[in-house]
Amino acid sequence: MLLLCLSFSACTFFQKKSVPTKTQSSNVTTKTQNEYADKINQYDNNGQKVGFWSDTIDGYIIQCYYKNGVKSGVFKWYSKYGYLSSFGEYENGQMCGTWYDFYNTGHLAFILKNFEPNTDTIYNDLNEMFIPDHKCYFIGYHLNGIVKEEGALLWYEGDEPESDMSIEYGEWKYYDEDGNLIKTKIFDKTSLVKPKNEE
Repeated sequence: MLLLCLSFSACTFFQKKSVPTKTQSSNVTTKTQNEYADKINQYDNNGQKVGFWSDTIDGYIIQCYYKNGVKSGVFKWYSKYGYLSSFGEYENGQMCGTWYDFYNTGHLAFILKNFEPNTDTIYNDLNEMFIPDHKCYFIGYHLNGIVKEEGALLWYEGDEPESDMSIEYGEWKYYDEDGNLIKTKIFDKTSLVKPKNEE
């Protein structure tokens, strides 16, 4: 009988230590979110951006984390219609990891990955030599999710890899909506390389 009581008491004790219910968990989450509700768009003692920032520019919502005034952490860009347009991450002010860009329909437009400093030399149509600052790998998609094109992009500090001023470099492959390779182009330092919008 004593053993039965001890067993019952032990079970009761461990039940009280169980995982919080959904309602309890929700209350904890809400409390935590409320604590940080006013902790956005903050400056540190040196007047530099710090923590989570959310800005609206020409109807677009841009959200990013900062450390010592420099972008460091998750980045999100929403269109004027409230759709997630771009999602990625910064580290010490530089794009890193994998970035995702979406159409307003929600379909994946392209991804950017393998970010690194660029050391490749290119020439423009005046045979002038340039070395863009950054390099990454671009994969564009058809609306059905099949890869449309892929290859390396080069761009300069102050520009963005998805901008019209980025430059295709190396081997690029192009596919139809069934995933069949339909064309391959080589852009190298001896080519007359032009920005993507001039192709």
